[in-house]
Parts: sequence; structure tokens; C-alpha cells
Amino acid sequence: MIWRLSRMVAIAACSAGVLSAAACSSSSTASSSPTPGATDSYHAMIARQDQLYPVFVGCLAQHDIPVWSKSTGNVSVSAQGTQDGWYANGKVTQNGAFYRWIDSHDGMYPMSPELKPDQTIIGWVQNAAVHGTWPANICGPLPAG
Repeated sequence: MIWRLSRMVAIAACSAGVLSAAACSSSSTASSSPTPGATDSYHAMIARQDQLYPVFVGCLAQHDIPVWSKSTGNVSVSAQGTQDGWYANGKVTQNGAFYRWIDSHDGMYPMSPELKPDQTIIGWVQNAAVHGTWPANICGPLPAG
């Protein structure tokens, strides 16, 4: 399943890339649809994010790292996951409850001095998917894509 916010950001990023590619084109006719390479790249990025969300959230839960927002304060990932049925025995189960949780919490900040710079869950996952940046000091090596 793909989450709303990550899809919107990815669409914006993909659109910006397609627009800049079209603007730099030597052809006098502008293309009305994204190039196949841009579309493939977009889908690959979304698939990579989908792969990394449960791994990153599982890392937060395993290390008892809460997530924070101004409206809710600290939220225990492991407690919430256990209560909702998507986290047990150190593993995230990608079920409907997990997708609902991540959809409403991906804008929250993991609260750990070891997770720098301060980024939201979606920020960590997108940077890992696009740039390969990953908190290996806590979560281990970035999973192969």
C-alpha cells in the first residue's frame, strides 16, 4: 500500500523533474506526458519507500524510540504497534492497522539524540529511498533495494 503524503511528495518531485527535462528539450514540441524513464523512476522510488517504512518503524519500536508531534506529544511506537496488532516479537506486520498508523504518524519526529538531523518518519524514509541516507548506527545497514 502506498501512503498519501509520500505519494504527493513523490509526484511533486517527479513532476518537477519532468518539467525541467521538458524545458531543456531541444525539440520545439513539448511532451504532454512524462517520459517512461521518469515514470519508472517514480514507481521505483515509491516501491523502495514501501519497503523501508516497516523496517524503519520496526527499528523505532525495537529501540523504544518514541515519535513526537506538537499535537500529540510523545507516542510509543512499540506500545501503539502492540496494541494495534501490527508489532509483535520485534517484527512489524504490514496489515491494515499498520498502514492506518503510518498514514497518520509519518509526519511525526522520532525522538532520539542518535537520529540526527531531526526529520519526520517520512523524511527518514524518503532520504533513505532517494539518497541512501540511513541511521545505520541504530537500525543497522540500509536494507538492499
